[in-house]
Amino acid sequence: MTLEALTFVIQNRQGETVALAVVSPQARYASTLSVRGGRIDRRFAAPEEWRELEHHTRTGPAHIPPLALAFLTPGTEGAALSVRWSFTLPLEVERPEDVAGSLDWHLKQQADELRLRLRQESE
Repeated sequence: MTLEALTFVIQNRQGETVALAVVSPQARYASTLSVRGGRIDRRFAAPEEWRELEHHTRTGPAHIPPLALAFLTPGTEGAALSVRWSFTLPLEVERPEDVAGSLDWHLKQQADELRLRLRQESE
């Protein structure tokens, strides 16, 4: 099966990228990963939030309103963060039980590439 992996950049008020997120409305999957590394944090949305997100992804992920993505940055820290769509990638998954692992792998790869790019820019 082919899933859409929507990748988002999470930035602080200074415009610095602090985390990445991957969302797959089809799989009802969302997670974030700090650019510093660490563990992947799964994010959970209510059924109505998933329906709203699916509706907005059909009109184009670049136009998803911030409130539809608020579940990616919960709590008081989330108020100081912004979420911006970066790109969408079709992700081929052979078995349903492989969905989370494949999306986690995609998120880790994107975070590794971002860390490398940020390191090169700072040199």
